[in-house]
Amino acid sequence: MSSTSPTIRHQPKLPYCGLTIIMSNPSRFDTRELLSGVAGAWFFDKLRNFTKGKVLRFHCDIRTSNCTDPLLGGTRVVFCLGEVAQHEWFNPSNSLKEQRGSPHVSANGTVFISSFTPQDAHDFQPYEQRLNSNFRGTADDDEESDDDEAKSHKGATRRGNFRFWLEQDTRKCARILLEGTQRSVPPVVRLYPPAADVISVLQSTKNSTLYLDIETLLNRTLTCVGFSFEGGETFVVPFRRFDYRPSYTISELSKICRALGTAMRDNLCVTHNGHGFDWLVLAHHYRIPFGRRLYDTMISMNRLWPEAEKSLGHCLSLLTDEPYHKDEGVFDPRTAEQELQLWQYNAKDVHAMKLLKAAFDKECAADAGLAASIEQGQRMIYPYLVAALRGIRADEKRLSELVTENDRYLMQLLRIAKILVGQAGYATLQGKSEAGLLSSNKQAAKYFYQWLGYKCPRKTDTGEDAVDTKAMLKLSIALSKQGIHNPMIALRLKYAEVKKETSMLANLNLWNEKAYVSL
Repeated sequence: MSSTSPTIRHQPKLPYCGLTIIMSNPSRFDTRELLSGVAGAWFFDKLRNFTKGKVLRFHCDIRTSNCTDPLLGGTRVVFCLGEVAQHEWFNPSNSLKEQRGSPHVSANGTVFISSFTPQDAHDFQPYEQRLNSNFRGTADDDEESDDDEAKSHKGATRRGNFRFWLEQDTRKCARILLEGTQRSVPPVVRLYPPAADVISVLQSTKNSTLYLDIETLLNRTLTCVGFSFEGGETFVVPFRRFDYRPSYTISELSKICRALGTAMRDNLCVTHNGHGFDWLVLAHHYRIPFGRRLYDTMISMNRLWPEAEKSLGHCLSLLTDEPYHKDEGVFDPRTAEQELQLWQYNAKDVHAMKLLKAAFDKECAADAGLAASIEQGQRMIYPYLVAALRGIRADEKRLSELVTENDRYLMQLLRIAKILVGQAGYATLQGKSEAGLLSSNKQAAKYFYQWLGYKCPRKTDTGEDAVDTKAMLKLSIALSKQGIHNPMIALRLKYAEVKKETSMLANLNLWNEKAYVSL
């Protein structure tokens, strides 16, 4: 962290609008004033549009985080851009990627909200920490290139999506500035209720909406199940206590599991990532069958914003004004206090799904095409879950024939590659791998960008020349504009397509009539 970062403040030149913008540090392009570069101009253009022209930069108090002057009277919203600004002004515990977009309301009613800096949102690599002598912050660990990162790291956000999230957070900041926060009414929560009450409400409720969330250990052992019906209170039902004792008798737990299966059968069941976790765990590990009416808020999020992160935390920050709570769970509690903390966390997740479902329904009401797309995605959950648990009915002989045919096809593609590149050049590029030029990113990058001298259309998150499908298609378009048509691009794309198809066919999970429960 630099100790020489200057303290800068630009007080409003027009009547103060109530918005204070705090930067962790000046960007490397802020040579005249804060937020003066291209990224800063983009940010204020968004802010002006979201406030319908009511807020310009000269209406705002803009400062660096190390400026300790008191906030102006009438300050309603403080927008912290950068992790240091967030930590120094309102939230020192969570990372920026976790906290961003979730409003924090102080004791005097001032709303604090944080997001990425505009310059970071415009850089495809962490250039600020490398090139900005005024940088104040921690090393950027965002080298992931896979959405699955969000499963193992809270708040994981790809750098390529920083601009999207900053835009959405700016939209929320503008709305809160003009209209205030829209917090939901806390639900009525019943923690560790009597087994009889749980069984009764699960069995008696029909044709409603069941919001469901489970918590497990790493080995998928259930710790608790949270659920709520539309308009009803939230139940958190523990399956084991912190000292590993069963929370109910074995007979009661069996009846609760049976009643849960009945409730999923008789109601629309809503989860977040249920298709990849909750429903699979219940069916595979506990033989609790899910019904045919399933709704996954993660799938709805994917239909609205396909390339954005889809964790529950990201969805909440995008669609609600709820405070961030995804850091509150203790997933292997060892004390009564930790156990209570887990139950309360589980109840918040259930309540969150109610808010998300309502938000998605509102979006669908305004767009019939979107509604049809989301409905199609939800309709596919049941058959795919059944296929995952019981396999796929397929002609095994025909599968074997297809794999053999694809293997022969791949050999022909390799022969074509040798002819196009030339035997000597092909051998030099390949090294020890027979299929290297077509399957190896390193060898392909060497061929296209070093041997042929083509301009690389994009970089990977680690700064290397990209040769994935998106890069190859961009390269093909760029070359075609120059009148160049290199068949090796199409050959590499076709090789990857057939190789992936062969791998999928060879590893199909074939139908097992006796597998798992009757779904």
